[in-house]
Amino acid sequence: MLNTSQWPRIELNVISEIRLDPNNVRLEHTNAKIDADIMQDLFTNEQALNLVQGISRNGYFTHEIPIVLSQEGKYIVVEGNRRVAALKAIQNPMLVPDFQARIKKATESISEETKKSLSNIEVLVAPSKDEAEQLVAAIHTSNLRKPWSPRRQAAFFQAQIDAGRTLKELVDRYPTIKVRQFVFRARMLNLFKNIKYADPELQDYVNSKKWMTTSSTLTRIYTSKDFLALTGISMDDQGHIVKEISDAALKKIATIIVEGIKSDRINTRTINSTKSTTFKLLINKLEEVVNDEKVKQTSNSSPEKASNINEDDLTSQDDDNLNNEQRHEESKNNSTSRTSSGQSRYQDNIKNRKRLDFNGINIPETYPEGIKKQLNEISQINVYQYPNLTYIAIRSTLEKTIKAFAAFKTGDPDIIKQSGTNVNGFVYLSNTLEWLLKYAKKEYTLLVPSIKKVISNNRFNYTSSRDALNAANHNYLYSVTPEDVFNAWSSINPIMRYVTRI
Repeated sequence: MLNTSQWPRIELNVISEIRLDPNNVRLEHTNAKIDADIMQDLFTNEQALNLVQGISRNGYFTHEIPIVLSQEGKYIVVEGNRRVAALKAIQNPMLVPDFQARIKKATESISEETKKSLSNIEVLVAPSKDEAEQLVAAIHTSNLRKPWSPRRQAAFFQAQIDAGRTLKELVDRYPTIKVRQFVFRARMLNLFKNIKYADPELQDYVNSKKWMTTSSTLTRIYTSKDFLALTGISMDDQGHIVKEISDAALKKIATIIVEGIKSDRINTRTINSTKSTTFKLLINKLEEVVNDEKVKQTSNSSPEKASNINEDDLTSQDDDNLNNEQRHEESKNNSTSRTSSGQSRYQDNIKNRKRLDFNGINIPETYPEGIKKQLNEISQINVYQYPNLTYIAIRSTLEKTIKAFAAFKTGDPDIIKQSGTNVNGFVYLSNTLEWLLKYAKKEYTLLVPSIKKVISNNRFNYTSSRDALNAANHNYLYSVTPEDVFNAWSSINPIMRYVTRI
């Protein structure tokens, strides 16, 4: 048990006698950064300016004394870096050029006498590095005060492993702390960061500070039972990550997740629960990646056998697959019935997909529960098995979602009925599309072509039209193929993305 009452208390000059910790959570001195660089980081990313303003208004509170460690004749701050940085800036604003004017403005009410009194502060000197580490860990990874962010908590224990300590040593050393959880978090952050992404923008993103601030979103994904079961990712007793999926599958999974987080389609709001629509859609998409990689591995390991097997049959691990002969027959029919509508961007990989692509469609929490449930159910339908039911569901969902969008945007649930586009007081799909077209012409002209495409009855794209969607609902002679469903979905996809982003 630590007893800090016996640790020495001394007074030091904040400018000349105290150095900031360049690694912060690592508790070891390097010459990689000078104080000015560290201060720039703390003011830019850790809101140290707020402390300058607080000290200027309310004074310097001494109930939380900075803790330092003596190394090579210098005193390095191991706890209280932001406070010390703020005090240094008060003495010399030029140490942080980007914030110099704001620091001077904040401190202009401080008298010279008060400023001088802040140049020397009392600090607590840790007897050793080990004891300093134990104290800092207890402060920031327990409930003694507001803890570090998950990233900093993980980084602390990652640093210990990097320094040579085993996972068992850390568990024994910090018995009251969830060491495995923090080490696993650090390992997973590094796993995603070290992927070689094909898109250079994604590569820059995972190396940026912004990526690190999204760790809570990533944590919600990789700690879920669905993700762990799908990937087989776990951590062994040595603190190393092991997985059951291939490196290629992991790279594709990481790319999908990072792209989603970067675009803000995936965040702590949209995946606030493993039952949320966005989370289920994400897991469905990751499942397809894993199954596709298994297909490739099977084909590569046994090319002679694979050449006689339909590609869709190889993904039959999904519990809603088709009978092999039925799927083969549908595949032949699809290949002979393609029209120019098959030139959509969805068709290149159509044989590798079974479900509709819901990328970018996030149902707002304010929308009715019925729409959320309906979209979630549609997202899980095997289109090859139930093409006509999926097609009808698409029509219904499009109409309902536009109605919800109109009600939310205008505050009037009867706005479409009152717009003059309805028939005898009833609002149908045609009425919702006409209303949305008028709305888009004023508010978002980029959506106009997509709406017109659905409203039109172009014979080259009939299955993606309003009339075809209505026919599926009312005409007992009309039916569609899985390819028709994917084409229709590709046409209304821009509309769905727009009306679900409020």
